[in-house]
Formats: sequence, structure tokens, C-alpha cells
Amino acid sequence: AIIGAGGIGRELVPLLTACGARTLAVTRSGRPVEGAALTVPAERTEEVLAQADHVVLAAPDTPETRHLINHRTLALLRPHSWIVNVARGPLIDQAALYRALTAGVIGGAALDVTDPEPPAPDDPLFGLDNVVITPHVANPAGRLTEEMAAPLAENLRRFVDGEDLLSVVEYGRGY
Repeated sequence: AIIGAGGIGRELVPLLTACGARTLAVTRSGRPVEGAALTVPAERTEEVLAQADHVVLAAPDTPETRHLINHRTLALLRPHSWIVNVARGPLIDQAALYRALTAGVIGGAALDVTDPEPPAPDDPLFGLDNVVITPHVANPAGRLTEEMAAPLAENLRRFVDGEDLLSVVEYGRGY
């Protein structure tokens, strides 16, 4: 299932289909998503979760989507199901996710985003074998390596020379 089959979600449909997946799409409006076996409006999300083997979250962070994945919705999934979040951390209630992962309610999680972001070094999700956490890079530009080479080289030079780095994360500001 792809929850939030807008631009990013729609790009996933042909990729998943090529791997043999039957894709279920959830959009705010329920307008059909090309290539998806089923498209439903957001108010039918739980129906899709109950049918899904795996769930990709690509929805925006809005008051309606905050903690969309929670204790109740995790219980709709199967013990082998994985949650993949390439959208925004607040879509998942991380405490509920941790409980579901450790209790075997679901099989695992792949999180490109967390809440908070970045996660604290002692976040309990880091200790689980059935969790993959990446540093918010799931939607890179097609030429990411080429585009990032020059800034990376400059940051390496600055680091070696003891200078301020480019694009420093400001934890207090949330980014």
C-alpha cells in the first residue's frame, strides 16, 4: 500500500509493479492512480492497511495525518508487514511503533524520517534488528552523486582545515 499517492507515491507504483507487487493507493481524493490495482480516498485508509503486506508512507504532515500509524492502525497489519516512511516523521506514533515491533505485531520498519528528526542517539529503535533508519535521503535527485560531490568535497576540506561546515544542522530549530 502507498499512503499518500501524490508525486512521490505515484512514482513508486511502476517500480513496485515491476517487482510483482499489487499496489493499493490512498489519495486524499480517491482519484485513480495509474497502475494501482486499487485507489481509495483517505477516509478508507484503514481498509487498505488491513489488506496490505507492506505500507509506504508518502503523505504530507498535516493535522489529519499526524500519528496516522498508531497502536490501532498497526494492529490492522500482518505480522510480516513492514512500514516504510519516506514522508514525515509525525505520521508515525513512534512509541506505538516500538511496541508493535518488539511484540511482533509487525515485521519491521524502514524509516527515512523520524519524530523527532534527527532521532536521539539513545532512541530505542536503534537497538532493534527489524528497523532500518536512514538520514532523510529517500527522495534524492536523479543526479544526487554528481550534485553532492562538490559540496561534500568542500565540507571535507573545511573539516580538515578546522573551518565552519556548510549546511550545519541546527537541532534547536528542528532542521
